Amino acid sequence: MRIRMNRGLLAAMMAATLAVPLIASCGSPAEETAQNVVEQAVEGATGGEVDLSDDSMSITDEEGNEFAVGEDISMPANWPPDVPQYSGTLSMASVQTDGTAYAMWLTEASPAEAADDYGDLLSSTGFTLDQDSRMGGTIVREYRSDALSVSVVAGEADGTTTISVTAIPQ
Repeated sequence: MRIRMNRGLLAAMMAATLAVPLIASCGSPAEETAQNVVEQAVEGATGGEVDLSDDSMSITDEEGNEFAVGEDISMPANWPPDVPQYSGTLSMASVQTDGTAYAMWLTEASPAEAADDYGDLLSSTGFTLDQDSRMGGTIVREYRSDALSVSVVAGEADGTTTISVTAIPQ
């Protein structure tokens, strides 16, 4: 599996991801200044739009690639309609112009429950299970449809389960 990403967008995402906690810890005038500096730097690197808040950020580059991370984020508008969204708390999402999409949700369900629930959602939309494996407490599954390959990874750390979904056009 290979995910292509604009190098400028990748660098900008990393810089902004590191900056979000720093911005959140600043006072109001300093927060605004830091936020503006980071937004301008990322916009300069990507040629796109950046939106930073106390607990999240989103980036859309000039090519239309979208990335969001943090609390209270929304799924990018160009999320593949055939790939269901999980019912947990969305914490990261990215959709590339080539159709590759990635999302990560947090949930209180166990990894097995989360993977099974998401597998049921995929099956109800025409995907078939291609591979199923476990590595320790982590569940890794691959699903396929005529148009997409979807990888699902569910695992637990510090009492919180994450479920990550990567969709790649075939």
